[in-house]
Amino acid sequence: MKKLPLLLLALLTTCFNYAQCWQSVAASYRNTSAIKTDGTLWAWGKNLRGQLGDGTNTDRLIPTKINSDNNWRRISLGEQFVIAIKTDGTL
Repeated sequence: MKKLPLLLLALLTTCFNYAQCWQSVAASYRNTSAIKTDGTLWAWGKNLRGQLGDGTNTDRLIPTKINSDNNWRRISLGEQFVIAIKTDGTL
């Protein structure tokens, strides 16, 4: 019986960690990308052709940080691509 409260606490902590402020969110049929208020880029969903931009073809079920840059401004995506623009105008 003691395991249930600990499991519930672990689930709530995990949910809280991913429920942080998002500046911008874009979604398609199979994946989602978002920019946090700190300017970092995150992505999750299907990644069959590497469209999440994390350098793999591994599907991501939870938000995964894409590189270490923190100067992302806007994102747009389709079923098989993600385009992100940095604050200096580069892609």
